[in-house]
Amino acid sequence: MIRRIERADGTRFQVYGRTNGADGCSSKVYLGTVDSRMKATSLEEEHRVKQSMRASGELAPEHDTKRTLKEAAEAWLRWLAESHSRSHRAYWRDDVAKDYAATTVNSALGCLSSACSWFVAEQWIAANPCDGVKQREVPDRAYKWIRTRGELERLLLASSDELRDMIAVSVATMLRIDELLHLQHDDIDLDARLIIVQRARQGTTKSGKIRHVPILDSALDVLRRRHLKRGASPLLFPGKRGRVRAQSPVTCAFKAALRRAQMDETLVWHGLRHTGASWWVMSGGDIFRLSKLMGHADVKITQKTYAHLAPEAWHQDYHRLAFHVPSEPARVFEIVRDERGKLAGRRSITVDARETAGPGVRKSA
Repeated sequence: MIRRIERADGTRFQVYGRTNGADGCSSKVYLGTVDSRMKATSLEEEHRVKQSMRASGELAPEHDTKRTLKEAAEAWLRWLAESHSRSHRAYWRDDVAKDYAATTVNSALGCLSSACSWFVAEQWIAANPCDGVKQREVPDRAYKWIRTRGELERLLLASSDELRDMIAVSVATMLRIDELLHLQHDDIDLDARLIIVQRARQGTTKSGKIRHVPILDSALDVLRRRHLKRGASPLLFPGKRGRVRAQSPVTCAFKAALRRAQMDETLVWHGLRHTGASWWVMSGGDIFRLSKLMGHADVKITQKTYAHLAPEAWHQDYHRLAFHVPSEPARVFEIVRDERGKLAGRRSITVDARETAGPGVRKSA
């Protein structure tokens, strides 16, 4: 029902909507314009539609004007169930994967699944729509790192004072770049030769756990020197105005240093972390300790990435497929017979090296 209201400040229209019964009344007032009258008429029609939906059971009686998020989510789930939802979600996952790496897609899928699990626990939705959607397979890739001490020294010589210290500490402590840029002087105990890693861009470390990293000899002098030069900022490597540095300028300076040192420019900053870990394992360091100081959630991650570099990794296996490889081909002779088939002698056959590239050519002597 639309009611016309005449007032000193103009004409107004008030729209009433009522369900079958005394309860369930709703109303809205519009100013007296043609446009507002159309809006009022539209509201009245909307109310009639809701009454029809309520009568057919599509809209719960207690919700006259709106549906809750829970109802909307459950309706969406029903629609998904009717349209082979699992294959659809897998399709959406694969569609996203066209533009992003598998790790990025899996991270987004995991985040969405975690949120939906919370919705289920809070009874907002009946089931997690991400259940049954497999993560994309992440291909193994060989990481890039600095192989020799000579290469690292060349890079350090090509770096500015500030960048040189950052590279040295990064290799010696194997900190992630976020952890390095948020490292504070109070986190470093030079007497105990220990670093407490507890800060990163998101407030905590990647794993969310505090870890302790030993100060190795290669980093000790650098940290002592920076402690003596300590300014007003609590950060070990402060940026402008003592604030946390952005990652981009640091990585750009790192790339420039690689160019000056004539090194592989595809090496990324995270490769310094790989460098420290690789050298640790190659020098016989314990892989379980390495896993702890790197902050890996599981030692299997460390083993999968670095165990092959251990000096004893393959020593017991070198002899398993032992066989002799001659340095030159053997002399092979072919029996020669005359026209009557009698033995006439022999001739040697040599192997042509071109046989590996195509049809063999036999030479006789």
